[in-house]
Amino acid sequence: MAARVSRLHHVSLHVSNAVQVARTLASRFQFAAVGARVTAESRQLALRKGAAVFVVNERREDGRDLHDFRNGYLYDVRPRYAVDSACNVCFEVEDVADSCARLRDRGCDVIVPPTEVGDPDGGGSVTYSIVKSIVGNVCHTLLDRSRYEGGFLPGFRRVEDVTDSDPDAGSRCPVTHFDHVTFACPRRSTGEVMRWYEENFGFQRFFISSNEDVEEGYVLNQDGIGLRLTAMEYWKCSEAGLNIPFKHQTEPDCKFVVAESLPEQGRNQVDSFLQQHGGPGIQHIGLFTKNIVSTAQTMAKDGVEFVCPPPAYYTEVRFTMCDSNLASYLNFPFHLKWCQSGNGKFSYANFSFIRVEVIGVALRFQPLYLRPPVLSGVSEPYGRVRMVGKQHEILEAGHDPEELKQHGILLDTDLRDHGDRSGPPSGRYLLQVFTKPIFSKDTFFLELIERRGATGFGEGNIRALWRSIQFHMDSEEREHRLDSD
Repeated sequence: MAARVSRLHHVSLHVSNAVQVARTLASRFQFAAVGARVTAESRQLALRKGAAVFVVNERREDGRDLHDFRNGYLYDVRPRYAVDSACNVCFEVEDVADSCARLRDRGCDVIVPPTEVGDPDGGGSVTYSIVKSIVGNVCHTLLDRSRYEGGFLPGFRRVEDVTDSDPDAGSRCPVTHFDHVTFACPRRSTGEVMRWYEENFGFQRFFISSNEDVEEGYVLNQDGIGLRLTAMEYWKCSEAGLNIPFKHQTEPDCKFVVAESLPEQGRNQVDSFLQQHGGPGIQHIGLFTKNIVSTAQTMAKDGVEFVCPPPAYYTEVRFTMCDSNLASYLNFPFHLKWCQSGNGKFSYANFSFIRVEVIGVALRFQPLYLRPPVLSGVSEPYGRVRMVGKQHEILEAGHDPEELKQHGILLDTDLRDHGDRSGPPSGRYLLQVFTKPIFSKDTFFLELIERRGATGFGEGNIRALWRSIQFHMDSEEREHRLDSD
């Protein structure tokens, strides 16, 4: 390990219009401006929400020295991309000079050597350096601010935090920190990316699923889904611990996810990002919130647009049979269509001879018009089935499917102890929702995530979303055939 990371300080966005993007973060995502730096060659605006800090850098065509903080960017380098991009993750380290020397010895590309920046107001100084990542256009600013007691960073003018003056702002939109950063990478590049971060920054593997292959990662490569997800974390490697900026308390870890497309199932969102972005990079960042429903409602009112799955996602119900003979008679799992009567019984299903009654987390059913021969040896005309599927997960977690559906919020249960989704829920789950692209092209979006004990990244939603989309498509096809007849 060449550089010991203490914590993530901020993420830089490089855009063509910094004022517009900063206004979006402030007015729609409830971020507050904390610093600004404007010169003839550059514009940099810092905004924070809890411990999540974005520095929005505006691209300028003219510039004399790309690395001189007096004329160009400060704590960053001037990229030349055709699209807006999130491309710098700033880490705090204990010793910039030593980390820089070790990284250079390991063959890393050190773009900016150790540079000290002092505060003219007497707040101290910071030292920073910039190293190029192995991932596309991503860079890492290494920052030591142990000798600084001023505002955001030296060189930035203080900006009044008007958002925090609203006493209800935090409760309505309780975003606290960056939960994870996701890299979209080309095929067969995950191993190289993981090794680079492990050897140079001491990152360690984080297993997304209990059945994840050590070498291959978490792979979905069937039913039209071709995706490899592999995660890593840095916080357990740090002896210094983690501190939230502006607060004296421990910060939860921020993980890094590598998403790679697999060719067998056709193009997907990773391929789309690589094409529009012009290569690998940061596809999205997850914002941790303590209350995702309130946060999504607040942001939606302020103009944030979320990606909503098909309605079938929230009504998907599947059944696992507890009686093997009965399972051989009926084709489960299937999608039920029902209506609920006043006594709480579901009296109608797409199998006309089945009446379904909810009994806790299990169900029992009774043939209305015939008794299957395979049940002749059963003492009573009831078989037992277990309800699974996304609707059941949502209800078991104590949420209203209609409330989550309003803003496209997804739920994923953590089943590390069970290995499949037919067993009882573990009580650990997460809620997540994705925004539409923040920039003009699909090169960066945000995710809201609320964790209730779950440590994954919603991998269970990938299959559920595919099933719901497929069900929606099948339903439309059936309706089209009926109309044709």
